[in-house]
Amino acid sequence: MASVLPPPIRLAIVMRPAMGGMRTHLETFLSLLNREQVAPTLIGSAEFAPLAQRLNTPYTVLEITSKTSLQADIQAIRQLTKLLAGNFDIVHGHGIRGLWIGSFAAEKARIPFVATAHNLLPKTSFVQELGLSIALRHTRRLITVSEAVMQSFQKDDLDLPPIKVIPNGVSLSHNNSSTTPADLRKQLQIPEMAPTVLGVGRLEKEKGFDQLILSFGFLRSEVPHAHLVIVGAGSEDENLSDMASSDGQIHLAGHTADPTPYFQLADVVAIPSRSEGQGIVALEAMSAGKPIVAYRVGGLPETIEEGITGYLLNPSDVLEFAQSLALLLKSAPLRRSMGEAGRARVVNRYSALKMVEQIVSVYQQVLREVQEETR
Repeated sequence: MASVLPPPIRLAIVMRPAMGGMRTHLETFLSLLNREQVAPTLIGSAEFAPLAQRLNTPYTVLEITSKTSLQADIQAIRQLTKLLAGNFDIVHGHGIRGLWIGSFAAEKARIPFVATAHNLLPKTSFVQELGLSIALRHTRRLITVSEAVMQSFQKDDLDLPPIKVIPNGVSLSHNNSSTTPADLRKQLQIPEMAPTVLGVGRLEKEKGFDQLILSFGFLRSEVPHAHLVIVGAGSEDENLSDMASSDGQIHLAGHTADPTPYFQLADVVAIPSRSEGQGIVALEAMSAGKPIVAYRVGGLPETIEEGITGYLLNPSDVLEFAQSLALLLKSAPLRRSMGEAGRARVVNRYSALKMVEQIVSVYQQVLREVQEETR
């Protein structure tokens, strides 16, 4: 007689509007999740609807503002409580906003709540810290994407639940796009043999692309034919355009849903962030077999192996950053060895499937605890 499989865990995923690493994490998770184990529903901004439809994931619109708004938050918590009650086994909130809204609604609906912190905890006011501490009391597990993120929570006087570090994972890079590196060179007017530096991410102050443009100015004195490509969109778009306007070898390519062809175009990937929870771009670069130059901030030292898969530099030292870029652009064997080491590191430590399995394991542990408590 065949054994009967238990019904899948009914999971509610709660998330604010997001670009960059958090959105990439969500897409990876949903694309690899075993739906016989877990039946997910995505609850969040309408901007996620195309992604949910593409990944065959049920979706409910709930507008969660990017920043705290007492009136909007109370309304969102009430709406979410109604959506959750009796319909889910566990709730998973992403980011501080997902933690804040999701934890209170899950508590009211009497459903266990798990949160993932994707970024370093910013400085908070007394009122914000008090609210965060209350939200964390309603949280069964706090998942962090790096040791650095975990430590940022431990520094504050917060009532913390058990913490589990589960790094982001990526699949090995394969270009399934019809766009080739040669197409991009033609589109951006980059000569065929010109060495190319790539930056990818949200164009926000904390991502440091203004610092990268300054470094590129120094780099050009050593590698005159180098080109810089920056892929992304955000509030710094106009400022960066102004900085780059006088240099025909800097290309702001805008946002793309799939940056894979750009990684294949690049000789070196630059990550000039001022703050970084883990650095999915670093994982994507290593997956594509590209060496990295980055600042030693947040979770990047955990992700990048200094001198093996890339270089880690003192924060905001634009001259040293330029010198490391030049060192790599001048040495194809060094680029190749670092790229191969990075790709091996992704295979061994940052498997996307392993990330998904670890998250599902957290759900199972929490639900077992709840079951034992109700006996």
